[in-house]
Amino acid sequence: MKWFSIALAGLLFITTGCGGKPPSSYEPKPKAAIQVLSLVWVKRLYPSLPNFLIPELGEEHDRFNPVETSSAGFDLDLKRIFIGTSLGDLYCLDWSHGDTIWRFSIKDPVGSVPFYEPSRKTVYFGADDGKYYALHARSGRKLWATDTGAEIRKSTIFYKGTLYINNAANTVLALDP
Repeated sequence: MKWFSIALAGLLFITTGCGGKPPSSYEPKPKAAIQVLSLVWVKRLYPSLPNFLIPELGEEHDRFNPVETSSAGFDLDLKRIFIGTSLGDLYCLDWSHGDTIWRFSIKDPVGSVPFYEPSRKTVYFGADDGKYYALHARSGRKLWATDTGAEIRKSTIFYKGTLYINNAANTVLALDP
């Protein structure tokens, strides 16, 4: 009970201040606008194509711009981004400026999340051609590819030195990198 009365007396002292008067009303000072998000750079991952004419309709339409389904993989040490496109490319970009470091091309869309493994300096990804690829992360040179039998659009799990992937045929594969 003694502690309660001391705490209550302290609270009253704080709220009334030293002079015994209630504190003056607080009016916050207006703050300058805080910029939350700023655009650093933009990189188009597909070529600009001219519009085309549909003769039956007699009107001009925009060309189809691919819907990208891939997500980015990152190399935090060398500040690179690895990202696939629906046109069949895997890009390695400098994340400071968006400059292309290298590009690896295949014929089918790359919809999986690229996985960078720093100890091997290798980036791994799957594609709609059913193959799982390993590329040298600095040069983009193909190290190997293996056919899984169906498209790959999911993330790679790397656990205790083994790559785990699944494909569209509901198959899980464990690969030795």
